[in-house]
Amino acid sequence: GLNDFRDRNLDGGIIVFRDVHPRWSFIKVNQEGFAIECAEKRPISNLATTGLYYFKKGSDFVFAVTSMLKKSASVDGNYYICPAYNEMILGQKKIGVYEVPKQAYVTLAHPGSVRVYEEKLIARGE
Repeated sequence: GLNDFRDRNLDGGIIVFRDVHPRWSFIKVNQEGFAIECAEKRPISNLATTGLYYFKKGSDFVFAVTSMLKKSASVDGNYYICPAYNEMILGQKKIGVYEVPKQAYVTLAHPGSVRVYEEKLIARGE
């Protein structure tokens, strides 16, 4: 994932899997595979984010988040990282995705999912 983003000389990258449940963040890409829109809790595509985000430069991250905050671009009063990429897209930055199989992704958002992940590790002998 991260090496792929670096090899492609992307300004930003998002690891994704295929899903449409509205609990995720979503990325819409063009035919070249570059992000054209990002949304939180709104399935604008079937590319859901894993929550792993890459920024080539820390200054791009700071700019994107600051710009998003100035615009009050929140979702139900909460701010998320994924929509910050919209600010980079507006600035003509190259944002790409790296897809992983859905079955390879395990969310750690709540204690139940952490237990499922731990059980998978134990079953694999890790």
